Amino acid sequence: LGMYNLDPAVRFWATPPVHGVLRTSVVHPVDFTFRLPDNVSLAEGAMVEPLAVGLHAANKARIVPGDVAVVIGAGTIGMMTALAALAGGCSQVILSDVVQCGTAALENQRLPSS
Repeated sequence: LGMYNLDPAVRFWATPPVHGVLRTSVVHPVDFTFRLPDNVSLAEGAMVEPLAVGLHAANKARIVPGDVAVVIGAGTIGMMTALAALAGGCSQVILSDVVQCGTAALENQRLPSS
């Protein structure tokens, strides 16, 4: 069906029992590889998946303008989820993390809402 993400037999890197690929190069099947356009940096490309997760979470939450969201976890995906919630119309996003340094950069900061 072309929905490999729903196939229980599919395995992903960095998801047990498969190790991650923290290295400069890797051989990857071409059918699951997407070339970044020349105007997209590797750093920007690395943010695509966390942003997609955040947008999916905001969409599943059925945000309406004025909602208040709570995001548990201030890592990359949590930050992208907070931004997606704001873009979706939340008037406020409360972001928490068990590690203080995860939210220290955001103390007394307000993410702009639209």
